[in-house]
Amino acid sequence: MLWLSEATVTTAIADISTYSGTNHLQIQSQNGGGNIYLNCVNGKVGIGSGSGQPVLPAMFCVGSTNQFQVSSGGAVTAVGLSTSGGLTVSGGTFSSSQALAGTLGGRTAWTPTITGSGAMTVASTTITNATYIRIGPLVWFELEFGTTLGGTLNQYVSATLPFTAASIGGRTALSGDFSYTDSSHWQPGYVVINNGATTVAIVVPNGGSFTTSGVTYFAVSGIFAVA
Repeated sequence: MLWLSEATVTTAIADISTYSGTNHLQIQSQNGGGNIYLNCVNGKVGIGSGSGQPVLPAMFCVGSTNQFQVSSGGAVTAVGLSTSGGLTVSGGTFSSSQALAGTLGGRTAWTPTITGSGAMTVASTTITNATYIRIGPLVWFELEFGTTLGGTLNQYVSATLPFTAASIGGRTALSGDFSYTDSSHWQPGYVVINNGATTVAIVVPNGGSFTTSGVTYFAVSGIFAVA
């Protein structure tokens, strides 16, 4: 039995009926905007187009693919504000192409291109770690690789970034450091991300150049603002 008190039912409702037997209620939309489902046995409520219904995985579900869910304990178990880069929350995993590229607390891999400056060449590059975490406009990255230096040794090696750096006046690297080794000992260095750059320069300090040909190993980390 449906009771309506001091309410007006408009033409937006096309039909009120039962589904899956007589214990459940379906309110069908006239304009095709989606139905409302009420499971009268367990109290679950669903609002959506009806796709996948009347199976309601949570106490309260919105959307045909349950973009919003509230569990029986009152916890929000799924949120989807957009299908093209908005906030998605599901099972404790947070992801968004606008705010977080990857998972909060996790890392996303990218494939950088490694080049030498001037006439210095790189060959047989092996990347063992190229990962980043993006939080809003900031990206923290970590890069480890080995490469064979050749040609005319120069001051820096470049690696493409996962995002283009912002133009905020001057150099945009907020911080960064690197070390390198020719298999005998590690040397300190620093990283530079120029204004609006798509690469990070891994630089030998004090205006010097790399001093050895052959395999050189790099360990780089830094943080920068995204364009």
